[in-house]
Amino acid sequence: QKPTFTIFPNPSKDYVTISSAFDVDRISVYNLQGKKVLDTKELTNNSINIQNLSNGIYLLYIESQGNTETFKIIKA
Repeated sequence: QKPTFTIFPNPSKDYVTISSAFDVDRISVYNLQGKKVLDTKELTNNSINIQNLSNGIYLLYIESQGNTETFKIIKA
């Protein structure tokens, strides 16, 4: 069974929460130029802190059980 994730709130000012029944192995966030701006294996209360990112659109990659799922997130 492929892991599924729910991301909220989106857009967000400070924290993005990742909801899933599966363990998250790694989270990477890239800007639209392809530069990695955040990389973590640690979630705080199932959330990542995006306060330090500039406003804009980012790609959020979630790795879990050998699968990678991609989401578009908006920092507002």
